[in-house]
Amino acid sequence: MSAYYPTQCTPTVYPADPFDPQADAETLRNAMKGFGTDEQALTDVLGRRSITQRLEIAEAFKTMYGKDLAKEIKSEVGGNFETVLVALLTPLPNFYAGELHHAIQGLGTDEQALVEVLCTLSNYGVQAVAKDLVAELKSELGGVFEDVILSLLTSLPEYYAKELHHAIQGLGTDELALVEVLCTLSNYGIRTVAATYEKLYERPLEKDLKGDTSGHFKRLLVSLCTANRDENVDIDLAAAHADAEALLNAGENQWGTDESTFNMILVSRSYAHLRQVFREYEQLAGHDIETAIKREFAGSMEDGFLSIAKCVKDKTAYFAERLHDAMAGAGTNDRTLIRIIVARSEIDLGDVKEAFLRIYGKCLEDRIESDCSGDYKKLLITLVA
Repeated sequence: MSAYYPTQCTPTVYPADPFDPQADAETLRNAMKGFGTDEQALTDVLGRRSITQRLEIAEAFKTMYGKDLAKEIKSEVGGNFETVLVALLTPLPNFYAGELHHAIQGLGTDEQALVEVLCTLSNYGVQAVAKDLVAELKSELGGVFEDVILSLLTSLPEYYAKELHHAIQGLGTDELALVEVLCTLSNYGIRTVAATYEKLYERPLEKDLKGDTSGHFKRLLVSLCTANRDENVDIDLAAAHADAEALLNAGENQWGTDESTFNMILVSRSYAHLRQVFREYEQLAGHDIETAIKREFAGSMEDGFLSIAKCVKDKTAYFAERLHDAMAGAGTNDRTLIRIIVARSEIDLGDVKEAFLRIYGKCLEDRIESDCSGDYKKLLITLVA
């Protein structure tokens, strides 16, 4: 079972055993030698060898006869039979790259082929295959469909760095996007994204966050950006109770609110510890931490602390809520929709789908079906299904 596929995959072509590339090369040479071509011999050899074995055969053919096997096949056969044989001799990244190029450069753009290739490869596979096709894709595509395709071609650190930059530098600051990205990444993830951001834009992420936000919300983002959250899974019950009391005394048990205490505890403590803190808080206060945050804070600070609390309790439910809100009311927040679906598709989007159905009583695919249209809709549903 691979790390990419959640179930055991069953191929139809297996490596030949025993395998002799020189003997196979000789068989192919004889099949194309003289008058006529032995198509069955070509089929028997190339149709019953794995891709690595086929490439070994091609190398042996060149060594033994000084000729390129694919070119020899092209000179001997034609039509779809030739197309299949040449495809069998092409390394998968090159083959997929050729298919994408054909889908872009042919008469019209073959959106279905683009979706098929880009949605069935891993992130690494997509980037290996299509990294040199970005300019072509931009010239052929447009709108939100283009946005999704280009997102699929971008490594996650670079993608998140670009999303943070857009949230900071766009028209107004997208505080919810900033919080979403910084609250849902691990320490390593935040550091990697921050390093990528500085490489892309030649200035530190923290500096841009400071320049575009203010007050306690700026301090919250800077704290998240330091990526120093404790990631220990052990829980100290006494310490958790003390933190719950500290939060209560910093908010509901006094006049005014001590934002620094909330910031320090919610940003630096581990998720496992915070889950226990929230249980202790509910026993002390008689209501959950979200209720307390809503009473004590407003605006960006409320959004920020609520996002942390929701991620601590159930990150998949948090993403489900973000997707729901992106499609609620008039219009669609396409950027949020694309970001979450693309970024989580190889991590936990299946769990997010289950949370969406549990919370809202409707399949995520059905919601996308009713809220989006065209190739954009088809591509999102392909990623989600």
